Amino acid sequence: MKKSFESFLVEMDLLVKQARGSEVKARVEALSKGDVPRQLLCKTARLALRVGAPMQAAHLLFPVVRGSAMLPPSADDKEKIEYALALIRLGARPEGMALLSKLSPKSNPEVLLFQAFGFFSGWDYAAAIPLLKEYLQSTSLSPYQCRIGQTNLAASLVHERRHQEAEGVLSSLLIDKVDEERFLHGFVLHLACENAIYQSKWKEAESFLKRARECLKHSDKLMVFFLKKWQVVLDCLRERSSPKQIAAVLELRTEAERLKHWESIRDCDRLLALVQENQELFLKVYFGSPYESFRKQMLVDGAFPDKLPESYLWTPGDETGTVIDSSAGAVVGSKSGLRMGRLPHRLFSVICGDLYRPFSIGAIHSELYPRTHFDPESSPAKIHVVKTTLRAWFKNNRIPLEISSMRGFLHLKAMGPVSVRLYERQNTDRKSLLLQKIKEQFRAQSFSARAVTNVVDLSKRSVIRLLSDAKSEGLVTEFGRGKLRRYLFAA
Repeated sequence: MKKSFESFLVEMDLLVKQARGSEVKARVEALSKGDVPRQLLCKTARLALRVGAPMQAAHLLFPVVRGSAMLPPSADDKEKIEYALALIRLGARPEGMALLSKLSPKSNPEVLLFQAFGFFSGWDYAAAIPLLKEYLQSTSLSPYQCRIGQTNLAASLVHERRHQEAEGVLSSLLIDKVDEERFLHGFVLHLACENAIYQSKWKEAESFLKRARECLKHSDKLMVFFLKKWQVVLDCLRERSSPKQIAAVLELRTEAERLKHWESIRDCDRLLALVQENQELFLKVYFGSPYESFRKQMLVDGAFPDKLPESYLWTPGDETGTVIDSSAGAVVGSKSGLRMGRLPHRLFSVICGDLYRPFSIGAIHSELYPRTHFDPESSPAKIHVVKTTLRAWFKNNRIPLEISSMRGFLHLKAMGPVSVRLYERQNTDRKSLLLQKIKEQFRAQSFSARAVTNVVDLSKRSVIRLLSDAKSEGLVTEFGRGKLRRYLFAA
């Protein structure tokens, strides 16, 4: 069985390199745990990750990495590395990064590569660059691993607008082209096009894009869409607010919605906000995106108001309707609200943090249960219970919001006139949410622990413990003793 399964993996690897990833993904997801020999778990999980099936990789590796009631953990370092990447791809980034931090990059250089991938998932490309440079210094890498590392380094440099450095890496990759790696070469050409666009080198960008289309002409529909996307971006930035190009961006956005490629929808709105100087759309993208480095780049690119507001009222329909404060979890002008800091409130705060990309079960688990390992079997069920409770609150309070579930992802959907007030930083942990509510109540006034018990659902002892932690973090100051003890939030 092992020999025949090895042949299967070789066949799948060849198909991936031929840009036939969708076909491979379907076949990998059809595998059960019993189909995979123990010695080939790591390779199979790696294949699943390459074709965008991280949940399958997690299902395969979870029993050996985390163990069970019957069997202790038995994973070696390579299996732990693959499992960490599966967690990162599932959105459980903190747990994945924590697992990688315990492994030695000297004996396993891929630790550095996967840590870089972890930063990618949070749009922190600057933090990934030194890791990728260190990874490429390893003497144990195969030529293909070197090219993968260089490609990811080039992508990071392009995103950070470090154009000259990016050109040097890209030039080397284009010279060292390998015929069997058509997909990788096409992706490098796409990066070269993107780098040229950011420098307004329109002819160079056109040339790279033409070569990429030729290289990837037999690729799946998603890659074809990406090539079309960059042609539209190129034309729109070159001709700015031309009605023809605006129409092309809107058409591209519609296609991105059909393909459910959320980041492309975000990119289309950001592009429209820039070229049309549409400040309302700018605010929607800015407050509806959770990535700090993404928001900073938006400010650099322009099209923003003179002064950013503290919050943004997201109104998905034509009418404002009921207004809900995402931080307080309360209906504005009403006594109705979620219990501050409890799981339904925190889930609501989490899914309000991104107006474009639905939240994966892994990402939600990391926010709601930060001290518990993600379990591909039980974690989805735990989140389903919280989701059901939040849905019931919407229904009982006649709030026209729904939590849409789609292939393991959750998204907030308006079913009628409603608005949600969003903040630049969406707090999702219980302590931060409680402190924010207390601060909103007292602002620059001093207050006692007993007064706080009328604001949040905590005993006086729990309030004192909460404020003591806040004091140690420099968030509040304390003065007086005994019954005269008072607190004040730092300015």
